[in-house]
Amino acid sequence: MFFNPQPSDAGKYQCLVETPSGTASTRIISLKRAFINAPKVETKEHTPTEGKPYKLECPIPESYPKPKIVWKTQLKSDPSIVEEFLSRRITLSPDGTLWFSNITESDVSPSFKYVCFAQTPASSEDVVLAEHFLKSMVQDKTPQNGELVPQYVSNDMMAKAGDVTMIYCIYGGTPLGFPSWYKDGKDADGKPGDRVTAYNRTSGKRLLIKETLLEDAGEYACIVDNGVGKKQTHKMRLTVVSAPKLSKKAEKVVTVKEGQDVSIPCQVTGLPEPKVSFTYNAKPLGDRATYKDGVLTIKNAKKADTGYYGCKAENEHGDLYAETLVHVA
Repeated sequence: MFFNPQPSDAGKYQCLVETPSGTASTRIISLKRAFINAPKVETKEHTPTEGKPYKLECPIPESYPKPKIVWKTQLKSDPSIVEEFLSRRITLSPDGTLWFSNITESDVSPSFKYVCFAQTPASSEDVVLAEHFLKSMVQDKTPQNGELVPQYVSNDMMAKAGDVTMIYCIYGGTPLGFPSWYKDGKDADGKPGDRVTAYNRTSGKRLLIKETLLEDAGEYACIVDNGVGKKQTHKMRLTVVSAPKLSKKAEKVVTVKEGQDVSIPCQVTGLPEPKVSFTYNAKPLGDRATYKDGVLTIKNAKKADTGYYGCKAENEHGDLYAETLVHVA
């Protein structure tokens, strides 16, 4: 336990325990320092056009881990009064940008400002990243044709199995347009509470996949219609990868008699296919054993083969470690 962590504590850690049977070990754990390079913030003033789409930017600074971005309104007369305000018209995209599908009179006031905050374990308080005033609004005198304008749409992307995935389809215009979602040509809107659903706080502008599965890979399309302008369609492809995962729970202890063969299962899955390696008493395993079809085999076991055998599987998306104690009697 680190009671007063220092930057110098960052690094890789592993626990080793000497026992009469050998050296037990854990997986290697990386300890990283949480930080955020908070910017110098200057309040920006805007004069948007009534009924037209608009955006307020909030660049995410260099940081670890990536912070959660939250937008709030803050009263000019009393900065302690802040409120969240996202709605069917106002949507936050993953890059921190705040998108107004169209500007209305309620969005504009010199008495409050829009503030973008970062929430991060690197700070006990929310970190201000951007401030904006929508001070006044320009009247739009052009004819209204209901045109829908793409604001933020997800392009081809990669998701990790088990993670939450969000696919965006934000279009602006008057009247508002809301997407219908399709996967490989089939309805993907889902229902409230479904694992895959368009029913969330964005009113369908975000397709939410609560727990991504390999089968979620495919082509997604959103079709946006407001009943006035031309329908808009956006397509993207989702690729799903996965960190290594054990197909079967590892054996904690295996006991054999001298002269018998030892079989230690370590069958793993993952995309791309994980690289599998083994240790014996926390050191690389030599040529004494062979690994095939998810099983490590030691032929004609000797008492000297007693010890802790570690199976490590890794790919670019993660790693796992499982250890088995072998007793040769």
